[in-house]
Amino acid sequence: MAAALRAACGARLVWLCFASVPNFMLTRMPVQSDTSPEAERIIIDGLRRMSPAQKLERVSAINRALDALVTARLRAQYNPTPTELRLRLAALRLDASVMRDAFQWDPSIRGL
Repeated sequence: MAAALRAACGARLVWLCFASVPNFMLTRMPVQSDTSPEAERIIIDGLRRMSPAQKLERVSAINRALDALVTARLRAQYNPTPTELRLRLAALRLDASVMRDAFQWDPSIRGL
């Protein structure tokens, strides 16, 4: 399923696709192949007990962690100014045509 989402959405936008997937499709996704069935059951039971607010906080925390990792990569790779860093972060989330039209930033030329 993840491969189909990557193909349909592009690797940069997989998280957007998950937002539109019905809950019943996500409940049967395997956790990881090296996870025992008992551990998977415990994880799923824990997720089911979480309130919507707790689940949203988990997603927000994961997004903050990913932003920190991407920011570190961009700083190491490009040594960008603060403005350039914001543009490169936006280029990872927005369509290239939006970046060109709204920000005069072409990711195919300047990179992501």
